[in-house]
Amino acid sequence: MNETAPPPLPEFRAQPPELPSRIPVTGTVRRAWDVLLSKPRQTVLPMAVIQVPVALVTSVATVVLYLTTFKDEPVLTINEMVDTDARGQLFAFLVISAVTGLFSQVARAATTVGVANAAAGKSIALSAALDPAFTRMGALLGLAILIASGAFVLVLTLVGLVLLPFLALKVALSTETLILEDNGPWGAIRRSWALTGGHLLSLLGVFAVTLAILVGPLIVVSLVGLIVGGGRTEQLVLAGVATFGQTVLLVPLFSFLTAVITLFYLQAKERERA
Repeated sequence: MNETAPPPLPEFRAQPPELPSRIPVTGTVRRAWDVLLSKPRQTVLPMAVIQVPVALVTSVATVVLYLTTFKDEPVLTINEMVDTDARGQLFAFLVISAVTGLFSQVARAATTVGVANAAAGKSIALSAALDPAFTRMGALLGLAILIASGAFVLVLTLVGLVLLPFLALKVALSTETLILEDNGPWGAIRRSWALTGGHLLSLLGVFAVTLAILVGPLIVVSLVGLIVGGGRTEQLVLAGVATFGQTVLLVPLFSFLTAVITLFYLQAKERERA
């Protein structure tokens, strides 16, 4: 009696797990925290080495200006500068704010590079995170001007105010697309618009959870600015010290926020490729 061999068993090949269509909210925040703690020199130091020196210089410059150029003028808020036509103070305030804002963008871009590499398991030197950010400083400035100009136009109308939150979410990944994909300002905005398609609710949830985590520390940091005492000179010096101290305390918070946004960007890009 002839025995026939049993038919071969069918081969099953493992399929790569499919990514969920929705980007996880709490998972993104937890992953950002893990990445931040795993390589703090790569994810926090880029923010610190830019923000801390800039804060020191601008704080000292502000105090010196009020003790010399504006020594006979009262210390005014921005609204008071506009109302009283204090052009000298207003100009100095705008210049210092512009410098601070530009370097804040550079610090965020450098942190984005560090976080993206840390998330991929790569270790890079500090210079490797800083170089792309400083090299693309002009593009970062152009991006900031475009977004700020657009926001200014929107707030002038009721319809613009209604659309502003939606548009802010759509361009939220612009810095990441500019610095990690080497886009120009307009290209970064268009790329952010495309990547956030279908993920706006997840992005809104990520921002809401992150804000809930940061609101407590932000309140504590804001209390540092309430330090007052003494005469005009003492108050100016204390205000400068408080501003510098607040910046130092905000570095890890801003690094965490940047890590959250970068991790969201990376996940949106993964789903686009899939």
